[in-house]
Amino acid sequence: YILVIKIKKMINKIYKRIHNKYSGLFKFFFFLRYLFIIFLISLALLLIIPNFLDYEKRGQIITSHLYNYYGVNLKDYKNIKFNSFPIPNLEIQNARIELKQNPFKIDVLKLNIYPKFASIYNFKNFKTNKIIFNKNKILLEDSDLKILGNYIYNLKNRFSFKDLEIEIIRKNQSILNIKKINFSNHGNKKNKMYGELFDKKFKIIFNDDYKKINFKLLNTGIKVSIDLDEINKNFLSGIVK
Repeated sequence: YILVIKIKKMINKIYKRIHNKYSGLFKFFFFLRYLFIIFLISLALLLIIPNFLDYEKRGQIITSHLYNYYGVNLKDYKNIKFNSFPIPNLEIQNARIELKQNPFKIDVLKLNIYPKFASIYNFKNFKTNKIIFNKNKILLEDSDLKILGNYIYNLKNRFSFKDLEIEIIRKNQSILNIKKINFSNHGNKKNKMYGELFDKKFKIIFNDDYKKINFKLLNTGIKVSIDLDEINKNFLSGIVK
């Protein structure tokens, strides 16, 4: 019993010494805890409040930005909403788009626009990090395929296609249907295209200037290598293997 009392006294002395010596440090950590809580609450409010803003009134600003920076003309859409997670973005639903270069239409189920953080509230200086065309369908003449290629080649701002379907027609007859196309000009999958052709998965890898193209139709043994020495609006020249 006496030993237990002595141990308790010793523990109390050690505790008092630590408390006296490091009390300022403990107070600092407690202060940081409150700062961290305030930061989390402020961040949550910044991400939640935009969900209640009326983006239909800002539709003209968004339309002009898409036209000037991404070369697309937003002709029609159902509505615009804000998504806080996983990354804050504006979602334009059931959009119909035309390219600036050519009026063929792209139907997009979801067009996701990722604004810079300051632009979430400041639409007078609206800027974006990237856009994603999500679940799209393009119906185009075979002669217009080159225009789509030029659009992808010339667009320097960051964009991605997810689940794109391209149906190529000639004289109102379907001649080719390419499905489930995924492509991005940035990130880990930059200049890599995946999709399905003839019910087979394919993979295409482009180099940064799109002059070297490697095509592989998976599980078929079919491979195509294209090495271009010139890319022109009117023609392409190079070697195909």
